[in-house]
Amino acid sequence: MKRRALLVVLAFATFATSALAADVPSSAAKPSVLTNQTESRFRWNYKTLVGDYDRVGTRNSKWDKEARAALEGFARIRANPTGELALLIRGVSNSVEKAVSAGCTDPMVNYVHVRYVGRMRATTLQQEADLFQQAAEELLASDYHSLRKAYACYWTTEAFRRLSGSRTNLARTATTYRGWLGTNIIETAKDASVPGAEIYELCTMALDELEYMTGLYDGWFKFIEPHLLNHWPEDYRLYFIKGRVYRHYAWRARGYGYADSVSEQNFKLFNERLEVAAEALRRAWKLNSQDPKIPTEMIRVVRGLELGRDEMEKWFLRAMALDPANYTACQHKMFYLEPKWHGSEADMLAFGRECAASRKWKGRVPLILAEAHDALARYVPQENRDRYWKQPHVWKDIRSAYETYFSSPDAEQRWRHNYVRYAHWCGQWNVLYEQVPKMGWTNYPFFGGKEAFDQMARTAKEKSTKVAK
Repeated sequence: MKRRALLVVLAFATFATSALAADVPSSAAKPSVLTNQTESRFRWNYKTLVGDYDRVGTRNSKWDKEARAALEGFARIRANPTGELALLIRGVSNSVEKAVSAGCTDPMVNYVHVRYVGRMRATTLQQEADLFQQAAEELLASDYHSLRKAYACYWTTEAFRRLSGSRTNLARTATTYRGWLGTNIIETAKDASVPGAEIYELCTMALDELEYMTGLYDGWFKFIEPHLLNHWPEDYRLYFIKGRVYRHYAWRARGYGYADSVSEQNFKLFNERLEVAAEALRRAWKLNSQDPKIPTEMIRVVRGLELGRDEMEKWFLRAMALDPANYTACQHKMFYLEPKWHGSEADMLAFGRECAASRKWKGRVPLILAEAHDALARYVPQENRDRYWKQPHVWKDIRSAYETYFSSPDAEQRWRHNYVRYAHWCGQWNVLYEQVPKMGWTNYPFFGGKEAFDQMARTAKEKSTKVAK
């Protein structure tokens, strides 16, 4: 549920982006949709979409008007507009559909069509993947900007990942397009005219895609790093990206085994790269001390550098002050407090209970207490784990965390799945029996399949003292 949160947001923004303006006259839409801050970003996108269509596109009077309207709309949404985003999306969808229906074969228009019309009509993952692959192939063979090609490769990789069903068992096609993704990011970074926001979003998507790959740094980041800091020297977001990359690069050197399995040379590389990450994040913070992502990331770097709890707490408090619902920052602190790092069982439980009791922190933060027990249970041999969950204080904490969370009007009911599973592990049949109807829907794989879930529910019904006799 976690990792792709930013990706999903960016993806939707681009989705919105792509649907934008056919039904919205340019002269009327521009003042109401764009702000002064986004005007330059719009101009760049307009130049590399509508301008490139006029320069290198497949033009024809049968579809030119609608093609330009769709691409202009796409440019406006890429500029992160204010106003009626849904209206803009509908406009782009309508225009690009009319252009394609009129016979338009332009690669950029076809890509927009796949993103915002074609993929919605696909009835299978294979159809979706095939559509993206065709759109990417056409764009790669065109003279459109490398940023457009990079996004086409990214979405093709994502489509084939879903088709293959596993991050570590990707189809060969997905691997190929991942390589082209990196190549086109490098080309994009060479272009100093690209707005900083565009290169940041592209690098973020790439990092989420490539972070666990061995070529994360050597394969692409080392080629774009000089351009990032030369072309956009005051954009804090690019220092943040550098910090993320070097933190991953450091762990690539160290490995994920116990300390006694790491060579002296690899420990040296680990620390050197983490120092680079720390410097980049401190630079980002100096440029902008209002983005909670920076201190949140810094907690992880502090853990690796063993800078001490006071330093960790400093960055944690900064992260929470900026975002009181910063669940990720709480996760990073909890990991810091694990016995294998810089804390103890007592430290973890104290922090988890603080999260559950706090009135200043929001969102899912109370559930950190349950995560503490999840982590501690993994320290117990598998054969004794059931005994861990049956301890009275464990259930007391679990119930406190979830009841606190669900007392909020903003609580998401999907987390009742987790509460039901904890109730099962802790042997709390009454609570399990109460919670199942409140789930609303059932994610059967989460419980090991429908058969396993049904058996659990039957047992709860049989053992619950609240069942009418």
